[in-house]
Amino acid sequence: NLIRENGVHILIDMSGHTAKNRLPIFINKPAPIQVTWIGYNASTGLKEIDYIIGDQYVTPLENKNQFTENILQLPNIWSCLSKPDFKIKKEISSPALKNGFITFGSFNNLSKINDNVIDVWSEILKRIENSKLFIKAKQLDNLVIVENIKRKFQKNGISTEKIITEGKSKTREEMLKKYNQIDIALDPFPYSGVTTSLEANWMGVPLLTKKGNNFYSRIGTSINKNLGMEDWIANNEKDYYIKILKLTSDFNKLSQTREHLINKVNDSTLFDSSLFANNFNKMLWKIWEKFTLKLIN
Repeated sequence: NLIRENGVHILIDMSGHTAKNRLPIFINKPAPIQVTWIGYNASTGLKEIDYIIGDQYVTPLENKNQFTENILQLPNIWSCLSKPDFKIKKEISSPALKNGFITFGSFNNLSKINDNVIDVWSEILKRIENSKLFIKAKQLDNLVIVENIKRKFQKNGISTEKIITEGKSKTREEMLKKYNQIDIALDPFPYSGVTTSLEANWMGVPLLTKKGNNFYSRIGTSINKNLGMEDWIANNEKDYYIKILKLTSDFNKLSQTREHLINKVNDSTLFDSSLFANNFNKMLWKIWEKFTLKLIN
């Protein structure tokens, strides 16, 4: 009733089917135009929500049958990460040059690191000599969870020494600095990282992702496409292994990729909040104009 009283023209859902969502409000259609964006990365399944916001990579028009909503595509990418409001040192050289081994990393929520992901990452750790995996997530403040995830890798023949774990950082700055310890960020699947993937790239850490067949499994693809990092997109698990062996074969080339990425992100559409806001604004006006034309006709 409050939404109706305030005359809201476009109501945007940012939760989807996540905890404490407000989808029952949308079922009542309190606003003439209703849109879902960013919080769920999949269809709500509600006929009362008119549009879902994506881009050409995460929501290609040929996948419209996956959505009850109509697809809206932002020009570059469906999301944008605000640049940190503090200065932070980024390691220009890959840690591998100093360490003599590759350090893979994932700062994703542990719910995304399923058994299949652990199997694939275990195989990578076997194939890449002396490599290590740095997993960081708030759940890893719990020692029981730490032991549980290390045990899963052990079952695949991976020693606990190869798995580095860490819990939540006290500040964002402290967390971002941890990317200076990582050579390559591994994107989980089928649910890709979002903020963590953007932050990894911001710090110069290239992301290896596996292309999926729906919105939430194509996020890494969209990020890498926007950065011109197509070589870091695997088509399937076999391609994932082939690419990782190639990308880790030359530490100097890997370090050059890192430096290139650091120089590139400053001007990237992934971190240009003014451009993103302008595109978002234009899109909202476009759907409002379309709605008013329908009323006139």
